[in-house]
Amino acid sequence: MRTAERLREAIVTVPFQLGDEARTVSASLGVALSNGVDESVQDLVAAADGALYAAKNGGRNRVVIAQPRLGALGNPDRLSGH
Repeated sequence: MRTAERLREAIVTVPFQLGDEARTVSASLGVALSNGVDESVQDLVAAADGALYAAKNGGRNRVVIAQPRLGALGNPDRLSGH
């Protein structure tokens, strides 16, 4: 999470030149973490993609982490905005 947040902050704080104007951009990031055992690469990409869209829908310029699955009895909401 800390790395993704530092990346987001770095993108926002570095202006770039577009013609005669200095511009800035922002970034929304979706992050998925693996326990190294239960999830495939496709599962992680899908989780990160869902977290990315949650970040965009939550106001943009933010990081959202996809929460690990909790199993059949767990919470179906896998997204946590930060």
